[in-house]
Amino acid sequence: LRSIIGLEATSPHVDVTGEFEIAAKQNRTAASELPTDGYQILNFGAVFRPLGEERGLSIRLRAENVTNEDARQHTSFLKDVAPLPGRNFSVALQGTF
Repeated sequence: LRSIIGLEATSPHVDVTGEFEIAAKQNRTAASELPTDGYQILNFGAVFRPLGEERGLSIRLRAENVTNEDARQHTSFLKDVAPLPGRNFSVALQGTF
């Protein structure tokens, strides 16, 4: 069982988002599966439009798994060797014309 709770605030120059993802531990497994711990992941994002909505220029910031939680998806065949990404940040500049 996995749930994502999010909040978003928008304006002509700034959008801000926050997400909290919760996954329950999984103990009901098949003979060839191992149990998987639950996890909680916190993500944030922001979009800045310095010239306003109509101008097509934006700066995007994203922070994922802010608390650096060790998270593994139970449905993944690679969960024991490749967990979900740890703390990571991204910055993007986008222009449209």
